[in-house]
Amino acid sequence: MADGKSAFSADEISEASAELVRIVHSQLPKEVQAEGVAAEDWRLVGPCMVVKAAGTLQAMLDLLPARRTVDATILLRSLYEGTLAFAWIALDPPANLPRWLKRSVIQAIKGDDDWARVGIGVLDKENRDYGEAKANDQSVPVAPDAATMADQVDRQWGHAYPRIAQLTGEPADVVSFRGMYRHVYRMGSGESHYELRTLRPFYTTDALGGVLVHREKPDQWALYPWLFGTHVLGLGLLIGSTQFGWPSSDDVLVALAKASIVILD
Repeated sequence: MADGKSAFSADEISEASAELVRIVHSQLPKEVQAEGVAAEDWRLVGPCMVVKAAGTLQAMLDLLPARRTVDATILLRSLYEGTLAFAWIALDPPANLPRWLKRSVIQAIKGDDDWARVGIGVLDKENRDYGEAKANDQSVPVAPDAATMADQVDRQWGHAYPRIAQLTGEPADVVSFRGMYRHVYRMGSGESHYELRTLRPFYTTDALGGVLVHREKPDQWALYPWLFGTHVLGLGLLIGSTQFGWPSSDDVLVALAKASIVILD
């Protein structure tokens, strides 16, 4: 029986999620052919992003028995952000990987500068010099924001997933990357930043005006993060299949069919 607003039960969602994780982990350890600076080789960076995403979904599954929806939603936002970056780089790795790398090193330099104020260096000279060279390379623009990435991803990948018929790529499509930007990324930031509305699961009021603070109490949307987590990783794995030949898109679709929020042909 399904929980709340989900058409699938917790067991069905858990089975689908666990199968996607298993599909990835069954390929490990995996040897890749990488050359030069590791962070500049898509053949290494891409698979690492896929494996990291699978680990995030695995961590979400650990929260499912207790319906820890708030914490799972924080992880879902992270899973979405990482998979979005992966999908965006995959549009054109030679052009987009350097842009993503530039944004990464800019953040690393900011962190190093902050630590330096208390006399602690995070980056050694070699890595600091490398980061500054990448950050100051005017021939490479910085990667765009998440919303722009999502628009660009949907324009290509939204119409290219094998045998998924309901991804339109339109901004209003809640299962597209741009659609998920609204509810997974933006709304999910509330859980990460302790916005007022995210405290509601932790207290109840009675008819007499009494207020009771308690552990998180799941609502009708309790399975939301796990359902969309399965969807997000599934899309990432389908893109991974086109990039690296693994995992098998057929295996991914079989797993998604167990608890899919889109129509599978």
